[in-house]
Amino acid sequence: MGKAFVCAVVSVAILLGLTVGWIASIAVRGLATDVTAWSVAGAVLTAAATIVLVVVTALLWRVTDRSAKAADVSASAALRSVEIATETAKRTEDTAKRQLRAYIVVPGAVLNCDAGGSLRPYVVAGSRAIGTIELVNTGQTPALNVRVKIQIGLRSVPAAAESFGLLPNPPASTTVLGAGRQSRSDAVLPSTILSATISNLASGSEAIFLFGEISYEDIFGESHVTKFRLRNKSGVYDGSMTFSDEGNSIE
Repeated sequence: MGKAFVCAVVSVAILLGLTVGWIASIAVRGLATDVTAWSVAGAVLTAAATIVLVVVTALLWRVTDRSAKAADVSASAALRSVEIATETAKRTEDTAKRQLRAYIVVPGAVLNCDAGGSLRPYVVAGSRAIGTIELVNTGQTPALNVRVKIQIGLRSVPAAAESFGLLPNPPASTTVLGAGRQSRSDAVLPSTILSATISNLASGSEAIFLFGEISYEDIFGESHVTKFRLRNKSGVYDGSMTFSDEGNSIE
């Protein structure tokens, strides 16, 4: 702005100087009363003043435009800073929630048979199989509104995925499971085990599956679901169960 303004002032000064010199020459020659000459001189002075006004206006507009652009840049930088701070706070909050929230897992299950009123850790003909899962809250805060849906059934191996759909309204229990606390839930096979079933279980063509889901809420009000699916070990009658390749997940 400084150089341009100086150039404008110098140009106007030269123009004014030439105009004054011209007027002086007119006066020396006795033509100062010439109306036309004085009109021309006035027009020259008016043009000079207009040039000065135009130059100054242009310079002021340029300064204002630069200031506006600088203000826009500053505003954008401030907005981005707010966005970064918000994102950082959100990530910090999410991390804290993940570290503190409840996590319900199913570490395993056992299979027993009710034979004549006594439980045995193996399968015998004429008994009813009872599957029991263990659930543990491995998180640092309580799990609220814990609801366990569990079912047990005989399935051919390999079993179709659609055969593990839960009943519309299976029996479910609701409770609170504190941090580090354990609980159990079981299901009873509807029909008694036949001798043929014993042979199929031994060969691995059939299996007793224990499956279901555990829904709960954490202290932050978010809902979670743990799904499980276990089966008896082929040819093993010690009550142990193993996890299936599918049907197990933690949200």
